[in-house]
Amino acid sequence: MTGTTLGQVKDQVGYNAFGEVAWYRAAAGGGRLLEEEYERDGLGRIAVKREAVEGVTTVYRYLYDGAGRLQEVWTDGFLTGHYEYDQNGNRVVKRTLLGQVTAEYDAQDRLLRQGNWEYSYDAAGDLASKRNRVTGEATRYEYDVFGNLRRVELPDGRAIEYVIDGQNRRIGKKVDGVLVQGWLYGSQLGIVAELDGTGNVVTRFVPGGMVKD
Repeated sequence: MTGTTLGQVKDQVGYNAFGEVAWYRAAAGGGRLLEEEYERDGLGRIAVKREAVEGVTTVYRYLYDGAGRLQEVWTDGFLTGHYEYDQNGNRVVKRTLLGQVTAEYDAQDRLLRQGNWEYSYDAAGDLASKRNRVTGEATRYEYDVFGNLRRVELPDGRAIEYVIDGQNRRIGKKVDGVLVQGWLYGSQLGIVAELDGTGNVVTRFVPGGMVKD
């Protein structure tokens, strides 16, 4: 694919000799919205990204450790991101301009704590709860025997339920028992339309994008 067109929005993609994305451009109404150019290292990883948004250019540089994991991000010459990992490759430290966040994992590499958040899991390994250790607010999750998410209990007391059809596809969303959203499928996993709570089509999905009704 070298580009798409949806209404007045057009984008283009260019590739290098190895089939890797070398540049991307998006425009609307004759004006450039976004331009990106990529430089890659000998292993095909993005080493430099030049991004121009409405004429303002930012240069990002990415450095990797010996295992190929992202270690540092530099933005216009300033260090803006640093990452550390455990022996299993899980990220345990994230340091950015917003501060430092640490993480802990169990023996099965499941995330237990990250920053102010802690996580628990059910017997099948699915996320059962997410709790803020500072505020005490918690979100809880329930699944069916096939692993489909069926219910979410939010900290504000609201309950979200998902309607699943016989092919394990999510076809509806309820909030406190009221249907608020639905989906129609054209194939096993291909969503062709989004519905509101009364069954009206609000979004149609087409190749390369979507159209709001």
